[in-house]
Amino acid sequence: MEDVVLPVNTFYHNNGEIEWQPLALTLVEYPKAFFFGTLFNELLNIILKHLICEARPLARGHLYNEYGMPSSHAQYIWFFSIYVLYFFVIRLHHINNNSIISALWRVIIVGSCFILAILVSVGRVYLHYHTTSQVVVGGIVGFLFATIWFIIVHRILTPLFPQMVSLKLCEILMIRDTTLIPNVLWFEYTKSRQEARARGRKMASLKTTQ
Repeated sequence: MEDVVLPVNTFYHNNGEIEWQPLALTLVEYPKAFFFGTLFNELLNIILKHLICEARPLARGHLYNEYGMPSSHAQYIWFFSIYVLYFFVIRLHHINNNSIISALWRVIIVGSCFILAILVSVGRVYLHYHTTSQVVVGGIVGFLFATIWFIIVHRILTPLFPQMVSLKLCEILMIRDTTLIPNVLWFEYTKSRQEARARGRKMASLKTTQ
């Protein structure tokens, strides 16, 4: 995944050429094993760029790959946004806690992803990193790959998780299957709170008997 790079300073040589100075805004690190979809999406983008070989609208020398079709930023952000949409609509469809706050949070999260996707797409064209067609194609590729990857994960990989975690190696590594738990964070929070209260009551009863 590329860093977000914005041209903040420009310097002119005597021959009139512009030297671009990048400002890296983000550096994202994550365990690769949990983000195969993102990695495959990035690999697909690299392959398409070298197959199509369409130049960016404005060359900036050594800063990055000068091939611009399709836009990797547009492809990634739309892949992410569409996958989040599928996850909330399909993966979490069975949650029915009648909570207005929970539903509102879903709308905010999904809506924020799509707003971010639009801003990133418009920004790539505005900053002359890509043409409109390069951004549009990147968004379409991201949408299609998100759909394919979600089907693979939801229909093929997810049913295999229970068999995988039953292996002795997974038990040693404490790998758990949480596919049937819709909100892992809330589950762990409530379980740890219940355990803490139970231990607290046990300790209090021991003190009273001493």
